Amino acid sequence: KQWYQRRVRGEGNQNFIISIGGIPPLVKLVQSNNIEVQVSAAGALQSLAQSNAVSQTRIAELGGVNPLIRLLKSNPRNLDVQERASGALWALSGDCPSKQRDIGTKIGIEMLIVLLESKSEKI
Repeated sequence: KQWYQRRVRGEGNQNFIISIGGIPPLVKLVQSNNIEVQVSAAGALQSLAQSNAVSQTRIAELGGVNPLIRLLKSNPRNLDVQERASGALWALSGDCPSKQRDIGTKIGIEMLIVLLESKSEKI
């Protein structure tokens, strides 16, 4: 597993990372010029948002959704990007149909089709 999956998962860790201001730097790193940094940051946001409504809300409030969508759209054939960015967006949508609809609408039908055609089993 990646470092961010081992370190971030668990509600206590997720809440601690939020409390020390860890979300804004991760959102900024998703916008880096380095694809590996972007993928790692997206993975960390995914782990932060996983099964944690507080994290999901804070990441969205702090502008985390649009950079993930831009990352996904700017690298539509990169499997690492597809897996991490779509995974983070899925985690951010939680169990909330309105969030799922909003994120799906922002991603767009063309990108959703690309994801459906992906060779990755993780998408």
